Amino acid sequence: MSQPNTTGREFFSRLTDLVAQMDDDWRIYNELFGRGEKRIDTLDRRTGRVFECFQDALSDAVVLEIAKLLDPPKMGGKETLSLARAIEELPLDPRDSRKTNLEKQLSGIRRQCMAIVMQRHNRIAHNNRAVALEVVGLPNVTRKMLGDAILAIEEFVNRLSLVRNNSEVRFGVFFNRLGEVDELFRVLEKGNDQLTAEQRARRTKFIELYGNPDLPDEFDPGPDC
Repeated sequence: MSQPNTTGREFFSRLTDLVAQMDDDWRIYNELFGRGEKRIDTLDRRTGRVFECFQDALSDAVVLEIAKLLDPPKMGGKETLSLARAIEELPLDPRDSRKTNLEKQLSGIRRQCMAIVMQRHNRIAHNNRAVALEVVGLPNVTRKMLGDAILAIEEFVNRLSLVRNNSEVRFGVFFNRLGEVDELFRVLEKGNDQLTAEQRARRTKFIELYGNPDLPDEFDPGPDC
């Protein structure tokens, strides 16, 4: 008995998974770094450099996720799991208006995301010599540009799903990381306050032992004091 061809269904399912993962990563990024100065101050208070690395890594991951979705249907002779490939997977005549409209929409998204793709090609995925040596620069990619690109891709996938499955995909509905991010900040804030209290106690003891009350508030003689 012949098995049904599920390649197209599996392809689209995996594509939506990738878009959902990108959406999750972007929401985590914004919860960590896009919720105002109070949270940034908490991250910078003792571990600023560490969280700066996390911020850069998460931002670059989102850039990669966007750019890979915008790849052509084939690269190096191999098929890609991309939006363009998803259009080709549709069982429609090439002249079908639904297909041509999707192709036009994707062209618009690619134009919108040119700076993002340039970052991927010349800085993240490859070290462009001129860029690395700062002979030439790359267009800046802002948080708004990334957010707008993600919304455009999600809208495209929804239209693709309407054509393919007569239904939409809802992104972010079951996002369950907000509580984890909130808990992280509670841990950091309490930890920061506790460490500050311990540092002040050591400073007070140091002054009692050795004098010099004019020591700056941030002075810390160390845990052996």
